[in-house]
Amino acid sequence: MSKKQIWSHEQIEVLLDTIREFGYDWKFVQSLLPKFSIVQLKNAYFKFRPGTDSLKLIMNQGIEKDIADLKYILQKLVI
Repeated sequence: MSKKQIWSHEQIEVLLDTIREFGYDWKFVQSLLPKFSIVQLKNAYFKFRPGTDSLKLIMNQGIEKDIADLKYILQKLVI
């Protein structure tokens, strides 16, 4: 059994963009994301595909982190 993998925002984008452009060629998708098994890729696609709440949550978390990082950088520049 595979160990649970954590998906980064960038990995989700690669997964969704690749499937959108090339279809469900899971071996090709795996060549771009080799740390994930084909089963993990399929499960992630159906979890993160457009229109799912999981994708919205991940996207919002990424935006919130970016905003926090920018605020931190701006504070350092002002001081």
